[in-house]
Amino acid sequence: MSLSWFHRKQRLVELLNTQGDEDAEGLALDRILHGQSVIGKTSKTTEIDAIRFQDKDLAVAGTLEYGQFGVIERDILLQAHKTESDWAPHLLCAFQTPTHLNLVMEYAEGGNLSDVLESSPHNGRVLESDLMWWAPQLVSAIHWCHSEGFVHRDIKPHNFVLTPAAHILLIDFGTAAPLLPPDSDGVQLLPKRFCLVPCGTCDYISPEILKAHEAALVALEMDDDDGSRRISDDEDRDDTQYGRETDWWSLGAMLYEMAYGTTPFFAKDIGQTYLRIVDHEKCLRFDWSISVSPQYQEFLRL
Repeated sequence: MSLSWFHRKQRLVELLNTQGDEDAEGLALDRILHGQSVIGKTSKTTEIDAIRFQDKDLAVAGTLEYGQFGVIERDILLQAHKTESDWAPHLLCAFQTPTHLNLVMEYAEGGNLSDVLESSPHNGRVLESDLMWWAPQLVSAIHWCHSEGFVHRDIKPHNFVLTPAAHILLIDFGTAAPLLPPDSDGVQLLPKRFCLVPCGTCDYISPEILKAHEAALVALEMDDDDGSRRISDDEDRDDTQYGRETDWWSLGAMLYEMAYGTTPFFAKDIGQTYLRIVDHEKCLRFDWSISVSPQYQEFLRL
């Protein structure tokens, strides 16, 4: 395509008749592409196909880790752009192919916190003095996600990337879920349908998620044999629901790992790790050979 992206964008706005409103443009493009798949191409859709942003407009420099996907991720990244958030990459654009929704976001070239741990000269640990730099940023990033009305549900070192100035950005919202409005006690939970299947990463998953999944399985067994019961978000709160506390738990596990070089409930098999997480009050231990202040240990116990 010989036209610059600026001129292509101008022509696309004319064809979609959206006056430059990006949200309206996305909806109009979705409708046109859907119509094209039903009735076939027209001269208009052919031109739109030729000038819209596509894979061929990008030069692949490398591949990041593959994660789970959800349209919610696009919405959160777009919100980060609209609010000029400091705590998540901004969505630069999104485009579709027949099989994928592609998200183009700001590049954080400093790696991630997992890289920081792996490259640490202190046996995979971060000194407590350095944790005073990282911890407030981690708290702020998670709080931003919650303030936008979402629970992340996969807090771990891999999902915090770094700018060249060592500023943290929270990524991978593929398992994020929207919070319900506060109840009469001010508590905000996730809709039940989001709590039925475990999500997150083994060593950082919260007991609330594990208990919610177990309660959901028990509820299904007690229902009809065909398991056809539909879960309603309007039902009274029960043990199958949880809220923001799951992210704070995962942050605690992560801060433990950064201080001690291993996750707090690590075991040789996943089942044993899950048992330790559920029985965390008895299973949480501190390695006294590693110099960590009583104040930091108390913070981890909260």
